[in-house]
Amino acid sequence: MLSSTNEMEVLHQLIWTNEKGESILFSQYILQKVSLTLMTGDSPYKYIKIGTHTAFYSTKRNMQTVIWDNGKYLFTIKCTTSIPYKDLIHIAESVAEK
Repeated sequence: MLSSTNEMEVLHQLIWTNEKGESILFSQYILQKVSLTLMTGDSPYKYIKIGTHTAFYSTKRNMQTVIWDNGKYLFTIKCTTSIPYKDLIHIAESVAEK
């Protein structure tokens, strides 16, 4: 269920929450107006494909994160590891810019 939305000049954010309290946080930023630093520490990560785009995928403390851009927008999805990896990738591939 969609539980929250946040729209700002450089950000469009949606949060879905299920009956267990688990959530999916989607964010879309204007790429030219945002800076991102990835601090992976000891977190396992890899590069994956989201459609034709290279994405960063990481897991840490029961959370999964996918980050990619399409040259115009930067997209992030954060969710619990209880969501299967295959489903997370399907969600990311279904993203359309707003």
